[in-house]
Amino acid sequence: YDDLIQGMTGLGHLYQQQSGDVPRYTPLTLCDRTVGLHVAVAVLAGVIEARQSGQGQAIEIPMFEAMAHFVLGDHLGGHSFEPALGPTGYARLLAKERKPYQTSDGFLVLLIYNDKHWTNFFSLIGQPELQQDPRFSSHSARAIHIGEVYDFVASQIKQKDTAYWLHALRQVDIPAAPLYSIEQLIDDEHLQAVKHLQHMDHPTEGPIWTPSPLGKYSRTPLSIRRHAPSLGEHTAQVLAELGYSEQDIQAMLASVHPSPREQIV
Repeated sequence: YDDLIQGMTGLGHLYQQQSGDVPRYTPLTLCDRTVGLHVAVAVLAGVIEARQSGQGQAIEIPMFEAMAHFVLGDHLGGHSFEPALGPTGYARLLAKERKPYQTSDGFLVLLIYNDKHWTNFFSLIGQPELQQDPRFSSHSARAIHIGEVYDFVASQIKQKDTAYWLHALRQVDIPAAPLYSIEQLIDDEHLQAVKHLQHMDHPTEGPIWTPSPLGKYSRTPLSIRRHAPSLGEHTAQVLAELGYSEQDIQAMLASVHPSPREQIV
């Protein structure tokens, strides 16, 4: 239901509002994954509570409500108040100028956000006097003139190549990075070093690569150590762990699968 929930929670309209083009879906199963994270957190909270109280409970995480909360957290805007003090929408996120910056030979992603970043950027481009410009003098001023701010930065970035900017911005502590394709993401040196893509021999699909979760625990490993199970792959194993005898397991499997159990291991 990802497309459905994207449409119902305003994501398609936000694309249209920002670009002036037709409504679009995010090129990710964004709702499926975001709501899945909500579910994971809720289940873990339920487990902790159950261990304290000794009682279990039902947990319900509806996709629509969960994703509506996710979207409105950014875009409720002036409607946060009663009566409303302004329109919905987060102006910085909706500015049509908010996009990767084009350099003289490619693109980069860049975030000049706080006052220190701006002071350093103006010094880097040799225009420190712009700190007094009414458009740039404070966070609030930049928010009001956000389109002009993005356009100004774009006019500066396109004057030099990507390698220059990545080096120069790093020297003045301004966050910047190359604009990756999916293929470049896979080949990223850091992801390669931390073995983010794990090799696995799948019993039916053959050799595959699978992304591992990001994060580290100081005591227990965090990694994918087996493939996603095929249908019925662990039925007998689970029943055995629950205390059923081999005879009972075979009888149950025969009652459900009267034909040969080709997929049951």
